[in-house]
Amino acid sequence: MISKELNEVKRARTIGPFWRASLFQIANKPWLLAILSGVLIVFSFPSFNLSFLAWISMVPLLILVKKVQVKTAFILGLVAGFFYFLGMTYWIIPLAPYANIAITIFATLLLTGYLCVYTGCFLLLLKLGIDALPMSQKDSSLAKLPSDLAFIFLPPIVWTALELIRAWLLTGFPWGSIGYSQWNNLPVIQIASYVGVYGISFIVVLVNAAIAHFILILPEWRRGLYAVVLPAVILIAISTYGSIQLARPLSGQKLNIAIVPGNIPQMEKWKGENLFGIFSKYLQTTERLAGEKLDLIVWPETSVPTNLLRRPNMFKQLKSTTQLLNTPLLFGIPYYDDDANSYNAAFLLSPAGEIVDKYYKIHLVPFGEYTPRRLKQLLPEVIREKIIGVMDFDKGETFTIFPLHVVKDDVRYHPAAATSPADSSKFSIVICFESAFPDFFRKFVKSGVNFMGVVTNDAWFTGTAAPEQHFTMSVLRAIENRVSLFHAANGGISAIIDPYGRISPKVVKYPENDFIIGEIYLSRDRTFYTSYGDWLPGICLKLTVASLLWIAVIRIKRRSIGKRMPHWEYGINGIGIFLFQAREPRL
Repeated sequence: MISKELNEVKRARTIGPFWRASLFQIANKPWLLAILSGVLIVFSFPSFNLSFLAWISMVPLLILVKKVQVKTAFILGLVAGFFYFLGMTYWIIPLAPYANIAITIFATLLLTGYLCVYTGCFLLLLKLGIDALPMSQKDSSLAKLPSDLAFIFLPPIVWTALELIRAWLLTGFPWGSIGYSQWNNLPVIQIASYVGVYGISFIVVLVNAAIAHFILILPEWRRGLYAVVLPAVILIAISTYGSIQLARPLSGQKLNIAIVPGNIPQMEKWKGENLFGIFSKYLQTTERLAGEKLDLIVWPETSVPTNLLRRPNMFKQLKSTTQLLNTPLLFGIPYYDDDANSYNAAFLLSPAGEIVDKYYKIHLVPFGEYTPRRLKQLLPEVIREKIIGVMDFDKGETFTIFPLHVVKDDVRYHPAAATSPADSSKFSIVICFESAFPDFFRKFVKSGVNFMGVVTNDAWFTGTAAPEQHFTMSVLRAIENRVSLFHAANGGISAIIDPYGRISPKVVKYPENDFIIGEIYLSRDRTFYTSYGDWLPGICLKLTVASLLWIAVIRIKRRSIGKRMPHWEYGINGIGIFLFQAREPRL
């Protein structure tokens, strides 16, 4: 059997000697392949948006796992992850105008170092799993099919499990999940209404694994076809399903809403002397909406950087504007209550200028919006004083549902006047970072709202890929729950997204001083994902834990009988030359 493999290798080496040799040299530099994987993943995300690269980005990394030792696999995973996550989080560094440059660089490297541990663990677990797979001694392709399929499905299972862990461990940081790279590939991501964004990650990694495996066994290409046919069928099936969904016209009740982003530069926003100018800019832009028949006007997160409810003159002007336009207004502000609690908040004003309800941000950004109390006690007094009120919001507890006033015959009534569900509408919002958490987001939808909103201040990261990366998450949230969604961003991208992820014709980006008027379709049905959440990554996590236990049992058995299994090393050149070597067990 070994001689047969070597003969195939010799025949393959006669093909294209010049460029084959060059690719062979590259393929035998594992560090380059690890870096290549990390860079390709970054290029598949905004602002490059080369989403097709995601489908091959992990192929170099998956090829490596066949070639290297267990310890090396972990280190190479760290290398790939460093470049991957540095490309996802580099935008922390430009915060230097608001913080010490040394601190922002340190924070970026610290976060990147933490995140790349996940890719290190991914390659480590994958290596352990592959080494534990039993190899068939038969020449039949069908006899080897189980181990081939195991190699193809093990990477997406482990990767998806780790993405889920990353989404909740240490409060969670799901930013940069590979499924978001497909945000503009609408036919493929329609399946997110069943499997969520982590399901999209599963599919992307599955295709990568199939390609990598086909390259590894290229001399036995017929065997490779058996192995890759299932992932190909899955990809074709979900693309077909997505195309069918996108062909469906939108129908049902709809509302007209307006978004006023403001787009105030962050350097100007928190200067006290600019407060009234900022407030006037929002009012003046909003008053330009006079004459429009609107059901809701939206301002973004902390649109006016002061507690408007404690400024009677400014709040009176705001109430007058809502009365003039006869339209509810949602606005975000920092809010401080009588008990000295502070919140990142959003309030809904009725057309009469009354406060209908409020939402306090629940999922705060660690070290961005709050500092753990134990750590705060250890900080010097000078630093502690700077943190209070800037990085020290209190956590909200209520999943607020906002009711909208009903419009009948051009007359607006209180929500209590609705005589049937078709006459009423309800919505909820998440603030900034909260939109990155799909399970958190779906809880609002599951509570019975008809549409959703994201209000955010992305001006911190103007000029980087962060605002667009953030916006892509709203596209997936809309599809997962089949709800229309407005994304209102100061200093970012503002738009309306329909239940299928299609973006409104008009989009306002920084630094444009304009508004958006668009239609929001009301959703009353619930998707499979809304009802059951992250069921797929949950299964992947259980399978990963089960695999670890199985690997542990096998390794214990091997040690107990005092033997080592043959050690197989695999090498690969650019066109898939399979280098097969075997070592006899050491006694």
